[in-house]
Amino acid sequence: MVYLIFSSNTGFEVSSLPEKYMALGLIVCSAFAITQTTITSKLLTDDGVSPSVIMSIRFSLLTSILLIHSLYLGELIDVMSNPALLLLFFALGLAFIVFPNFCFQQSLKYVSAVTAEVFNACTPAIIFLIQFLDSGIEFSRYTAIGILLYIATAIPITVTHYLKNRKRVGDPA
Repeated sequence: MVYLIFSSNTGFEVSSLPEKYMALGLIVCSAFAITQTTITSKLLTDDGVSPSVIMSIRFSLLTSILLIHSLYLGELIDVMSNPALLLLFFALGLAFIVFPNFCFQQSLKYVSAVTAEVFNACTPAIIFLIQFLDSGIEFSRYTAIGILLYIATAIPITVTHYLKNRKRVGDPA
């Protein structure tokens, strides 16, 4: 994936070297943060904290931080002054952010974090397909090969890790 970013074969044009380093840094930070969130959420759920409580705290903090950031940049004025647009953003946020994350959070109550991540390993292929069909990106064989290699590597590693942990811990999930 690093090669894809620096060779400009990502389906999008990233022109300068600093932009490429920024893209790589943000992707790595995001991956670590999402992984840590999944593990922490599973540990909290295992300790008896309700998935709804975990979600409400996560999204309250996230919403507060983003609200302050948007107000600081002056990006929120147009949205706040238009109730129809505000309602649309609220509905889209529920449909595409809160609901999927709520489902994921609830799933952690019943399965291990590794099991949940096996399904998440397929998301790059789904995103690539949707963006390609939507003409959001141009087809790049490098990206397609990278995604297939990622999935071909991530799923077996995740399943192997899960099976080792299941035998050792006796996890029924």
